[in-house]
Amino acid sequence: MVCLGIRPLPGLLLHPLGRETFLAPVEWDEEGWPVVNGGATLEFAMEAPLPAREPDGADPLPEWRSVRGMPDAVWNGGELCLGAGAPIASDDGVPGLLVTPQREFFTVFSARVETPRAEGARCGVTAFVSGDYQYALALVRRAGGCVWQLRRRVHDLETVAEGPVADGAHTLEIRADETSYRFFVRCGDSCTEAGSGSAAGLCTEGTRYMSFTGVMLGVFAEGDTGRFSEIDMRDVPRKETL
Repeated sequence: MVCLGIRPLPGLLLHPLGRETFLAPVEWDEEGWPVVNGGATLEFAMEAPLPAREPDGADPLPEWRSVRGMPDAVWNGGELCLGAGAPIASDDGVPGLLVTPQREFFTVFSARVETPRAEGARCGVTAFVSGDYQYALALVRRAGGCVWQLRRRVHDLETVAEGPVADGAHTLEIRADETSYRFFVRCGDSCTEAGSGSAAGLCTEGTRYMSFTGVMLGVFAEGDTGRFSEIDMRDVPRKETL
C-alpha cells in the first residue's frame, strides 16, 4: 500500500523534508480482503519483501531542480559550470541555482567551489526552500580580496556573517541534523565553522506559502559563472554530524 506522509522533527509539529511516499506491506486473507502490516498499526519501519532493483548508475544526485526554469549549466565530467542568474533571494527571473531534495534529517552536502572572478559575485552552497527561506554559504569577490559569507534569510529577516578567505578553491559544506544546518569552509587541513541556522526556520509550517517540497540542498552562482567540483550529498549516522 502506498501512503503519502511526512516525518516531523522529534518533539515538534514541524517537518523539513516535505511530503514523502511510504510503503506498507499488504497480504490478502482467505476471504480476499487486504490486511495491512499483518493487521497491526503502521510503523515507520516495517518488514516486507521488496522487488529487486537494478542500480541506476553512479550519479548520487539525480534529481536536480531549480526555480522558474533551469539555468545554464554545463557538466564536464565531474565539474559543473553554472551560469549566473537572478539572485536566489529574488522572486523574479531564473536564478543560477541547482538543488536536490534533502532525503534524511542527518545529511552532509558539500562542493568544491572556485572563488568567482567578478567583483561582488557570489558562488556557493545553499539549504533552500524559497527566496524568503534559505541559508546560503558563498565565496564572494571583493576589491580587497575574497571572503566567505553566510546569509540566513527567514521571512523578511536576514543576517550576514563574513570572514576572510584566500583566493582559489575551497570546499563548502552543509551538515544537517534534527536541530540545525551548520556551515563549514574547508581548505586543506584548515576548517572554519561559518555559522548555523535553525532547522525550524526552513520547515514548511513556518513558511508563508507552506509548500510540500521540503528543503533542497545545492549550489548557486550570482554575478559570475560558478565553477564547482566534487559535489556530493550523503546520508550519515547521527554521530557524524556533530
